[in-house]
Amino acid sequence: MHWHSDSFERPDVSDEERASDKMIKLERKLRWIGQEAEADRVAAMMRELKARRILSAPLPASVRVRHPGGDDPCFSDSGEE
Repeated sequence: MHWHSDSFERPDVSDEERASDKMIKLERKLRWIGQEAEADRVAAMMRELKARRILSAPLPASVRVRHPGGDDPCFSDSGEE
């Protein structure tokens, strides 16, 4: 049985990953046909979207935020080292 790559969508792949894969393929196709400027624009869009996704993602639970006045000696109010 032959599957066309666009006709079969894996259920374990998120819509975000699928869209990212399509943008990567578009960038490669544009470079292949000599459309370097367009490919550069697609690559820049992907970098911007990745940066936004990273900045808007919640911090993992393992990240501990330290506040002044806590038990962290770096934020000690006593002035002692």
